[in-house]
Amino acid sequence: MKSELMFDFTVCKENNTINIRREFNANLELVWQAWTNPEILDQWWAPKPWESRTKYMDFKVGGRRFFAMVSPEGQEQWLIQEYTSISPKTNFKFFNVFADKDEKPELHGSDWDLNFSEKNDMTEVNISIFNESYERMVKLTEGFKEGFTKALENLDSFLLLKKIPKDRTVLINLPVKDLQKSMDFYSALGFENYPHISDETAKYMVWSEHISVLLMTHEKFISLVPKPLADTTLTMGGFYTLSVSSADELNRIIAKGKIAGGREPNEMDNYGFMQQRTIEDLDGHCWNLLFIDKTKLRVEQTKK
Repeated sequence: MKSELMFDFTVCKENNTINIRREFNANLELVWQAWTNPEILDQWWAPKPWESRTKYMDFKVGGRRFFAMVSPEGQEQWLIQEYTSISPKTNFKFFNVFADKDEKPELHGSDWDLNFSEKNDMTEVNISIFNESYERMVKLTEGFKEGFTKALENLDSFLLLKKIPKDRTVLINLPVKDLQKSMDFYSALGFENYPHISDETAKYMVWSEHISVLLMTHEKFISLVPKPLADTTLTMGGFYTLSVSSADELNRIIAKGKIAGGREPNEMDNYGFMQQRTIEDLDGHCWNLLFIDKTKLRVEQTKK
């Protein structure tokens, strides 16, 4: 996961409120679905090894979600979330309360207010949780922060899984001398490590649903292709291009790559409608970052 994802958890005792700010490396549409689709909710809501099992969910004002948090031993903790307000892809509110298996609620619950915003394909979720009872808030906070943090990490994994390349996509395999330092470098560029397809000899780094990179130790790489390795710090073994959505993003990625130990071998090429800059990783593999401004691009059509 991206180590720089913003996460802020504070407790305001003066007004019995828990405030949470969390950033996700995914667009608003996907994050909104993850919070409002019961099939997706059950994949991440419960901190492992617990599971979330939704009996039914009616996502509308006045509707509710009735679900259980199930322990590995089969113990069930039933909850009700009753939706009180919904503004699509912007905000929704619900009243959350523990209940028994027959849907009889406990006396006290909490009011959740969730706000969603997107910037540069990153989505921020701001959550305010109000408890009428101070004692209940204190009790909730004791184990809630750790459990909810793990649940949000489950959501990170789900969102990253949606980016795992499927059919007819590009996977680039690169030999590297220092696997950890190389992973840190590619993370700085904006790649995300998918741990379920990584081990001590290879790290699977995802750029998008179409492109990913597998970083491998020299020993691992040679075992797959038994040929001498080129010294890419001295000779060119390949030149790879990644497109980005803006000139600002291009410059931001290059800056992060240089801070993480990369080198920019030449100056930016600026063609007006297109800008490109190059960054070398720690092993000399070259990446060309490319931005094409489609508003300045003109394609002349000739009639035959």
